[in-house]
Amino acid sequence: MYQETDFLFDTEVFIEAHGPGAQEAGLIAMGKMRALDRACNIYSPDSEVTALNQAAGEKPVPLSSDTFHLIQRSLEAGKLTNGIFDPTIGPLVKLWQEAKSKETLPTSEEIQKVLTLVDYKKVILNPDLKTAFLPTVGMSIDLGGIAKGYAVEQGINSLKQAGISSAMVVAGGNIGTINTKPDGTPWRVGIKDPQKPDCIIGYMEPRNQVVDTSGNYERFFTQEGKKYGHVLNPRTGRPTDRFASCTILTDSPTMADVLSTTLLILGTEGLILINDLPNTQALLIDSDGLQFMSDGLKGFIKFTLF
Repeated sequence: MYQETDFLFDTEVFIEAHGPGAQEAGLIAMGKMRALDRACNIYSPDSEVTALNQAAGEKPVPLSSDTFHLIQRSLEAGKLTNGIFDPTIGPLVKLWQEAKSKETLPTSEEIQKVLTLVDYKKVILNPDLKTAFLPTVGMSIDLGGIAKGYAVEQGINSLKQAGISSAMVVAGGNIGTINTKPDGTPWRVGIKDPQKPDCIIGYMEPRNQVVDTSGNYERFFTQEGKKYGHVLNPRTGRPTDRFASCTILTDSPTMADVLSTTLLILGTEGLILINDLPNTQALLIDSDGLQFMSDGLKGFIKFTLF
């Protein structure tokens, strides 16, 4: 058996793998996740995404295959969600982070100015040269809403290629699985109560699936008596506040990451999108604790305490 925990993508990352070759396979999978973290960390001066952001309005930047593919996937997600998921949200994230550090709020004028830099459709990719270009000075990519899911996907794929038939890969709220535990019992993923994060309201048992939960109840700041979560709406430029958490069950860790963020913004409107996607379910919990589910979720979730 192989088990290892690390701190990547600003969160805890964990791999558990079983079977012949698990140690070697796990080390390789974790290595891939570490490499992706180094490439996509916007707070590192040496990352590929930092180089891309610094060259905005000047020149295209060559990228590694994994980073290029991740950005490509993020743009596809932007198209799927009609821009509700937008990887060019970097300037808006920076604006709100500065507001938090100053213990103030951005003005409407500041928000509107920054929003002119947020548009995933403007990103120019060259698949032949593996380059990306941000055409306007001040634009920046932030992959925080997709990188963890992509890392889990890379980890799962790496383990499968090595012949591992029982594993769990975790990055924050994104939890991917390969089959069951070695003894045949299912992997069990708890769902927190946003109003009482120490409590579990129920659980799912994914098999070759991923469970991803995004919430505004753990990362937020308070200003003038109001909580402001970390998930920003690229249409309004402001944090979402109606929905406290969203849990996605699907086949793709990358899409699970995207969809959990998207539905926190869209709310129940997003369930229309979920109901149209194959093998995908969602649970939304609003700030009052009310629950809203996609059409087929009842067969996958058990509202029973451990």
